[in-house]
Amino acid sequence: GAIAMQGVRRAAPQLGERVCVLGLGMIGQISAQLLRAAGCDVIGLDLDGGRVARAQSLGMRYGASDADAFRALVRDVTGGHGADQTIMTAATKSDAVINLAMDVTRRKGRVVIVGDVGLKVDRNVFYQKEIDLLMSTSYGPGRYDASYELEGHDYPFAYVRWTENRNMQSFLELAASGRIAVAPLIDRVVSIDEAPALYRTLADAEGDLPLGVLIQYSPDAADASERSAPTTVAIRRARAPADGRIAYALVGAGSFGTSMLVPQMDRCRDRYLLKAVVSRNAAQGGNFARDRGVDVLTSNLDDVLADASIDLVVIATRHHEHAAQVKRSIEAGKHVFVEKPLALTWEELSSIAATYTSLETRTALMVGFNRRFSPALEILKARLAARRSPLMIEYRVNAGYIPLDHWVHGTQGGGRNIGEACHMYDVFRFLAGAAVRSIGAAAIDPAS
Repeated sequence: GAIAMQGVRRAAPQLGERVCVLGLGMIGQISAQLLRAAGCDVIGLDLDGGRVARAQSLGMRYGASDADAFRALVRDVTGGHGADQTIMTAATKSDAVINLAMDVTRRKGRVVIVGDVGLKVDRNVFYQKEIDLLMSTSYGPGRYDASYELEGHDYPFAYVRWTENRNMQSFLELAASGRIAVAPLIDRVVSIDEAPALYRTLADAEGDLPLGVLIQYSPDAADASERSAPTTVAIRRARAPADGRIAYALVGAGSFGTSMLVPQMDRCRDRYLLKAVVSRNAAQGGNFARDRGVDVLTSNLDDVLADASIDLVVIATRHHEHAAQVKRSIEAGKHVFVEKPLALTWEELSSIAATYTSLETRTALMVGFNRRFSPALEILKARLAARRSPLMIEYRVNAGYIPLDHWVHGTQGGGRNIGEACHMYDVFRFLAGAAVRSIGAAAIDPAS
């Protein structure tokens, strides 16, 4: 509903205008109803005549199931001028849809892309009509903005009237008041247990497919939601590490952990066995766990810390989680390898140090500073061992650009100085053989 709402808002129709909708699937059907509610005459096209008839039964005034017939219909309805706006809600890799939209839209009209369609436009018609081509992004302003979706920073109402949440609220109000009819768009009602089979049917795209499907939960679903859901899934029967190998758990199934750390551990298969994966992302973590055939997939670190068969915890989560996860792991008696940085604040670092020194039995705790282990730096360290003069080091880093809205720059990453330059500081410590006394920084001109 919010996707259709945003597409209509991008079209910005006026009362009494004539608007084409190309593709009368669920989003197209709702778009047609929204346009009718806004006082527009809607002309719809879908290759499925049944969907055209359904839309007309719900208030769409004109419809066709053939492209040529549709062109003639738009011509006759608009007196040869063309539609004021055209909204594409179809899904096809073909470029025919967008070029049809250009054909049926009037000069200086608007074409809005909602569905996933081919975008190779015939320039002649596009240019001669001076058509505005607009993209509609999902539910509306706020989509794909981490500060809005993850951190909860709303846009000012006076400046951004319609956000993705306010679009959804508006759609629900229209549905509740009966101005948008959703029930006639539902072709099938299935239980949650039947959903996987239905998804397979839809993916295979065979037979008479339903337009809308409602997934129904069991009557006791409300009670079930109050109960504590299991956080651990046994992927396969537990294996005991052979030949005294160290069983470890990967905490954080992101790209760095799965594509960098685990492959390095795999190079020492005679020493390490990946036994568990901890991830809040059920799809990403679950796919990786199944591909690797690990014993356990869990979303709760405590499940791993309570497992006596797991010796080592490899932490590859986002930076702001490192300190707390390290503390819990060493308190549970686990050996820990944590990707840098160990902490983001002095308070976190002091807390880890205090916890570690208070332990009666101390396990190994290692931070992922890998530069000092490179053969080149080990040779350089040996060459500098007998030096008598102060050591001056220049380290030039070609780290590449990271967009300013990337999580590394925010509260989760702590910035590139703490999250990335710490590698270089560790190199300085390694070569100098001394602790850091002070750090200074100076800005440079990016244009120089």
